[in-house]
Amino acid sequence: MRRLSRVMVLAVVVLAPLVAGCGGKAPAPRPAVPQVHRLAGNYTVHGIFRHRNYGAPCVAADAGYADIHPGTPVVVRDESSAVVGSATLGDGILRKQPLRGRDDDCLFRFSLTVPDRADYKIEVGKRGAVAFSRADLERAQWTANLTIGAYTAFGGD
Repeated sequence: MRRLSRVMVLAVVVLAPLVAGCGGKAPAPRPAVPQVHRLAGNYTVHGIFRHRNYGAPCVAADAGYADIHPGTPVVVRDESSAVVGSATLGDGILRKQPLRGRDDDCLFRFSLTVPDRADYKIEVGKRGAVAFSRADLERAQWTANLTIGAYTAFGGD
């Protein structure tokens, strides 16, 4: 009798979870979490600026780009031209560019989260969209570099 009760307890312990799982209702599948990426960006305005205090704030209007300033909208679209993210430019910081001459760079930064897509188009203000492939952004560790302005190859002013 004692052996029979041990067998019964063992059967209940083994079969109870199996029977409980056969209630007819499977747990609802979890929805897939969409993959997103943190997209960092640099928007460089190249030109001649009033001061040459590198690391200090700069104004793109000095180089003829009055429409580029902190708060200028940045819009990211996917391959179907649907908006997938937006941000604004931060403050501009003056950086010395490597070529000789009086021209330098006013660097603005932006950052946003975008969904995983094959291709992206990034537009700063109304300056036209620049295309980036997913592969290019992966190689650049999800950093997009955009530049406006004319570089002088031999340092001419």
